[in-house]
Amino acid sequence: MAEDTKKEKKKMNPILWFLFVIIVPLLIILFLTIFILSIAGFSVLDWTKEKVEDVPIISALVTTEQEPMKDQEKNQMLDKLASKDEEIEQLNQEVEDLEATIEELEHEQAKLEGNSDSAEDTSDSLEDKQADNPLKTASGSFKDMDSEQAALIIQNMEKETATAILEAVSPKVRGKIMEAMDPEKAAELTQLIIDEEEE
Repeated sequence: MAEDTKKEKKKMNPILWFLFVIIVPLLIILFLTIFILSIAGFSVLDWTKEKVEDVPIISALVTTEQEPMKDQEKNQMLDKLASKDEEIEQLNQEVEDLEATIEELEHEQAKLEGNSDSAEDTSDSLEDKQADNPLKTASGSFKDMDSEQAALIIQNMEKETATAILEAVSPKVRGKIMEAMDPEKAAELTQLIIDEEEE
């Protein structure tokens, strides 16, 4: 049993020897080198990160300064995309509102065109009625005319036509026209109007 423990000590001795003779001194030298280079102004960590970036497996474990910047840029781009999407939605909504407004205006225009067609039909029927009754048309033009001018025209007409026009206008207009006429002609036309009313 004593021999077994001696053998184990001999087996452990080479491992301990390797650890204390080679590994520990190398670590001390490495730390001293990093310390001295740092004091001298050389950034050993940045240099190491830069060199490790090219190594495939280790580069995934080491984060560089560019990665946070890339993440920040990515976030900014995502924010911009979100704002653009909102803007597009607003513009689409405005387009839909404008299309609805256009549709309403087209309906109103169709209604107005329908109303204007019916108004044209009404005015056409009025014109037809006026055309059917030339006496009303003539009396309407004498109503707006100067009384002296109207008197001169009526004096030169046939008696039946002159009495028909004077009967068609209002009594006020008739009085002004007769006042501007020759008294004998006015008396004659007045007598004819009275005779026709008595019949």
